[in-house]
Amino acid sequence: MRLDFLKSIPVFEIDHPDTARLKIAKLKETIGQLPSNVTYLQINFNKQSLGNLAREYSLNCNIPTTFIWEGVTNYLSQQAIDTTFGFIENFASPYYIIFTYIDKLVLENPRAFIGTEKLLKNLSENEERWTFGFRPTELSNYLARFHLTLLEDLGAEEYRKRYMADRKAILRGYEFYRVAYAARQE
Repeated sequence: MRLDFLKSIPVFEIDHPDTARLKIAKLKETIGQLPSNVTYLQINFNKQSLGNLAREYSLNCNIPTTFIWEGVTNYLSQQAIDTTFGFIENFASPYYIIFTYIDKLVLENPRAFIGTEKLLKNLSENEERWTFGFRPTELSNYLARFHLTLLEDLGAEEYRKRYMADRKAILRGYEFYRVAYAARQE
């Protein structure tokens, strides 16, 4: 919805069932109908298989693909993360993935980042819990296990300046959040 260049190509949006229901209802309420180029799919990454979902919906793994995986990895298990990156290997090269993640240090030492303790308390009150993070210095080697080359890994301050400069009110905080861009180009 917010990326104009996606409006003319097929998009598969995969969300947790609870999130998907809320999002779909809100979209219908706000804009009256769902975008015709988007197929909304539901999965619990920690419990269900992307492979099964792909077979069920006959996803074509042979077309150029870019995965955008936002705000998800920090809620998953290591196994779910590994399984997802393993699933992506089924797609024909070249393919790309852009994903957000949290610096693992925030899980080990919340005081290392300003405001994190309060945020984690709020998450807990909403019965949400962060379970996974990457160490930025180890991300490239991790992705190489899945034949991906890390092209870019930006911290919050960097990606906000580059992509959100017009939104000055959100240029500070959550410095543990990162965005990575990787590719398989063989």
